[in-house]
Amino acid sequence: MGILFFLFVVTLHIPRIAAHSRDGNEWTSGFVALAMCGGAWILAGATSLEGKPETPFPFLRVGRYFFALAMVAFGVQHFVNEKLAIRVGPPWFPGRPLWAHLTGTALIVTGAAIFLGQKARLASTLLGTILFLFFLLLHIPRILVNLHDPGPWTSGFEILALCGGAMVLPYSLERRQR
Repeated sequence: MGILFFLFVVTLHIPRIAAHSRDGNEWTSGFVALAMCGGAWILAGATSLEGKPETPFPFLRVGRYFFALAMVAFGVQHFVNEKLAIRVGPPWFPGRPLWAHLTGTALIVTGAAIFLGQKARLASTLLGTILFLFFLLLHIPRILVNLHDPGPWTSGFEILALCGGAMVLPYSLERRQR
């Protein structure tokens, strides 16, 4: 699965980003695929650690970095595409600009901590919690309002998959440290 997403990034998303470098949706799609690649490799690395001292495939360790890089990119996009980030929140929610900036900052900080390996287990747990709250508070209501539109379903399950990657990462890091 990780190789499949990596091939999507290289063959599909990088050419699209190069052709439409000012389109934030292309950047987002590319980084979602990169995060999915990283998440799949995180999961594969965590499961391959059962009873083994070291992961046999070094590329599985790269998953953490791909995943973290994507989170930093998502956080940066909250500032670069500020109007879109503000619009994403529910209209009834007070202080949407503040929440958009706090979310962007949280994504950048947790992604950087995971990438650098500084408090990475705590950062990935916090990130997983944030992503799960996004799923519950933003995506579930959108899905319920647009039951026959595949867009909200896709976005919701992407967030849920990224949440899973973030929640498996602390386990993977803990097993490596033993």
